[in-house]
Amino acid sequence: MFQIAAKLSIQHDEHLVTEAQNYQNFPDHFFQHRNGYNIVRPLLNPVPMHTLVPQFYGYYVPDDVAPIAIAPGGKAERPAYLSPILFLEDCGTPYHPHSLMLSAKNASLSSCGSTTLAGYMSPLQSVIPSSS
Repeated sequence: MFQIAAKLSIQHDEHLVTEAQNYQNFPDHFFQHRNGYNIVRPLLNPVPMHTLVPQFYGYYVPDDVAPIAIAPGGKAERPAYLSPILFLEDCGTPYHPHSLMLSAKNASLSSCGSTTLAGYMSPLQSVIPSSS
C-alpha cells in the first residue's frame, strides 16, 4: 500500500507548473525501485540503491473557469481560484541532516550525485536542470 500527496498552488505562482515539468522531464531511472548497492563518486563505499524522486502521478489543470457571475443586486462576482493539482507518492516524513547517521548521510549524498550525473542539480528541496 502507498499514499499519495496532492500539491496545490496559490494564484499567480509558477512553482507548481515548473515542478511538474521537472517530473515529466526526469529520466525513467529516477523513478525505478532497485535492490542492491551502488558506488557514486565521490563516495568510496557502497550505499543502498533506491528511487531518486517520488513517483509522479500527474499534473492536472482545471477546465475553463466559469465566467464572471452577476449576483443578486447587480454585483459582479469572480469565481474562486481553482488550483492545478500535482499528484506524487507520499514518501514519508522530512528529516534533518544533522540528526542522520553517517550511512544515511552517504545515501543522501549519493542521491545528489546521481541527479548531478544525469544533468540535474539538487539544491535543498528543488531540482532544476543544470546549465552545463
